Amino acid sequence: MKVSVIVPVYNVETLLERCLTSLVNQTINDFEIIVINDGPTDGSAEIVHRFASEYPDLFKVIDQKNSGLSASRNRGVERATGKYIYFIDSDDYIKNDTLEIMINLAEKHNLDYIVDGFEQVDEQGNYLELYKIDSVPVNEVINPQENRNLFHIHNAVWNRLYLRDNLINNNLNFKEGIWYEDLLYSHQYYIYSQRAMVINHQALYYVQREGSIMASLGSEKNKDIVTVFKELIKFYEKNNLYNEYRDDIEKLAINQFYIPTMVRLIRANNRQLAKEIDKEFRNMFPNYKSNHAVKELNIKHRLIFNLLNIRLYGPIALMFKFR
Repeated sequence: MKVSVIVPVYNVETLLERCLTSLVNQTINDFEIIVINDGPTDGSAEIVHRFASEYPDLFKVIDQKNSGLSASRNRGVERATGKYIYFIDSDDYIKNDTLEIMINLAEKHNLDYIVDGFEQVDEQGNYLELYKIDSVPVNEVINPQENRNLFHIHNAVWNRLYLRDNLINNNLNFKEGIWYEDLLYSHQYYIYSQRAMVINHQALYYVQREGSIMASLGSEKNKDIVTVFKELIKFYEKNNLYNEYRDDIEKLAINQFYIPTMVRLIRANNRQLAKEIDKEFRNMFPNYKSNHAVKELNIKHRLIFNLLNIRLYGPIALMFKFR
């Protein structure tokens, strides 16, 4: 078996069929689709079992009580038999040649990691934005330890191909019960990769669901970003790599922890939680203002960064109110 596609499912009945159809239409045959029904309360499970009955040689279905995205992915990896692992969220979908392109490249170049860009679309599939990785050489074999730009691309675990042995042999699991688990997982896998490639095929359509975005703005779960970075630091310390990657982790924290989380909370008018997050960030990265990442910020983010430094939240709220 060349590749195992892992699909956690929870209450996505209006989008799920499009996702599963894109998988069964792949232009290769040597793969399996592992779907984890994570206790959905809508008609998602029925859709999954209908596909499984139509394609019994392709699907493995796991029915479980609701345990969360991370637990579902971990269970999928446990059941996987493929040489490679590909994660996809059940509201997204991919081009028909996605797996074929990735597998052919992985086999040809003996790769343990393939990373792709993606196209952001709305729920109807209308184009919103293209995410292209332009900081890393494309279609070239690279060693991630020698090209740190790969450390700073998008944090999602989907739209990437992983060597299953790297996951199993290093006991790499998603941390359960938290947000931002992708950021932690992708940056843990990073140190185990020796031969990686960026392809910019934009093979995945990332569906932007407005309701879920708005619901997350002021959530207490935003505090999970603190947990994730503490876990990331602990992981790199355990592997005797923290001193080597200290600046990169701090840069990642500025771009993926401090600015976006603070902006979300300010937009949601949750100033108390914003103050808590701000305090945690400054305790973890006391010298963050001198990181080279600050000079790389665009004009808008530099302005937000400077306002955050002096805890002037009102102008930031106005920036997004009248955007």
